[in-house]
Amino acid sequence: REIGVQLDAMKRGDFTDEEIETARRTLISGIRQINDSPSSIEAFMFRRLLSGVSETPEEACERITSVTRKDVIEAAQKVVLDTVYFLNGTNADGEDREDE
Repeated sequence: REIGVQLDAMKRGDFTDEEIETARRTLISGIRQINDSPSSIEAFMFRRLLSGVSETPEEACERITSVTRKDVIEAAQKVVLDTVYFLNGTNADGEDREDE
């Protein structure tokens, strides 16, 4: 349920500029770490090749930097729920718990 709540909030634009900037910094940091190892560069470029996207890590960072609030809202509008998972745990005695 919470995923649906958060997705609806994004569709309404109910998020802060600070959250957008934090997401940008996180994504860019991850992409910049790709240059730390040859195997990471290879994996990045291979995934790009398979997806038909031709861009370097630097170009990906530039593209992420240019994303606007409007872009995020428009992207969220296109997201639809595909799969629902139900998680069940066990209590201390190892018996199944059924919570709502």
